[in-house]
Amino acid sequence: MLKLDNVDVYYGAIQALRDVSIKVNDGDIVALIGANGAGKTTTLKTVIGLLRPKKGKVFFKDEDVTHLPPHKRVKMGISIVPEGRRIFSRLSVLENLIIGAYTRKDEGIKEDLNFVMDLFPILKERKDQPAGTLSGGEQQMLAIARALMGKPELLLMDEPSLGLAPNLIIRIYETIREINKKGVTILLVEQNITMAQRVSNYVYILENGSIKMSGTPKEVISLEEVRKAYLGG
Repeated sequence: MLKLDNVDVYYGAIQALRDVSIKVNDGDIVALIGANGAGKTTTLKTVIGLLRPKKGKVFFKDEDVTHLPPHKRVKMGISIVPEGRRIFSRLSVLENLIIGAYTRKDEGIKEDLNFVMDLFPILKERKDQPAGTLSGGEQQMLAIARALMGKPELLLMDEPSLGLAPNLIIRIYETIREINKKGVTILLVEQNITMAQRVSNYVYILENGSIKMSGTPKEVISLEEVRKAYLGG
């Protein structure tokens, strides 16, 4: 479904990604793991079109989308849950959800509103409440639900567990599984390798802007250098 082919990305003169190649098969959950500054968010921004590679190509459903703007990629079926949630705090929960469907013209928007509110019942309870008054965990649920309102085939998730209490992290990851079972392919960026490996089909380790290693969760976790870096040895 998604392929990055030998991608280089720069911020001005500073190279952020170096020869990055990633493949995400239809129906999979693929985790991109790395420390702060490794290039994880840069990778997602490149996939959604906020950054353009200086070298290499981005393919979505076998189509070269390297030069397509973000809104066209969203129409094609890519949505993102950004790091830090980025909800519209002064708008209501319901208004945030409706904004998530801004590229759609179909008649299924009401049905999908019901779906995301069933997925996160608290959003239904608070649909008229200003989004900025929600707790951190509730805001993360809203950010995920808003992305789903775009009816994505590929969902990009940037640090969904960041800043959440352990019980909420478990709830978010249960939801990630549920979303995937509904047929949504997921590219998941995480520092929390323990949670990411539990739901993923494949894992890439990103270090200093380059893919250092990749494999199934079992293969990657078994590597001593990964255990030392991410699991405390």
